[in-house]
Amino acid sequence: MEKTAPPPAAVQTWEQPPQTAHPAQPQPVAQPTPKHKKTVRERIDISDALLLVVAVFIPPFAVWLKRGCGGDLCINILLDFLGWIPGVIHAWYIICTKQ
Repeated sequence: MEKTAPPPAAVQTWEQPPQTAHPAQPQPVAQPTPKHKKTVRERIDISDALLLVVAVFIPPFAVWLKRGCGGDLCINILLDFLGWIPGVIHAWYIICTKQ
């Protein structure tokens, strides 16, 4: 008696059609994210948050702690003489920007 192999199991394969770029629809190009751009959450740490609070009460002192004695401190003192709010805004700007 001759043995025959069982019939192969029915296997369904789903083939994807080849993807071709259509000239009217350009393919998106992945842009690398710049490493120098950071969100506000990544830029401000605990010490900067404390400086923001100090800047509300004594803006020149917060600028001095962040950048030392220099041009930014002189500008902040002048802005403080012009008004308290410009001095606070300038101090917050100095604290939130990194150099």
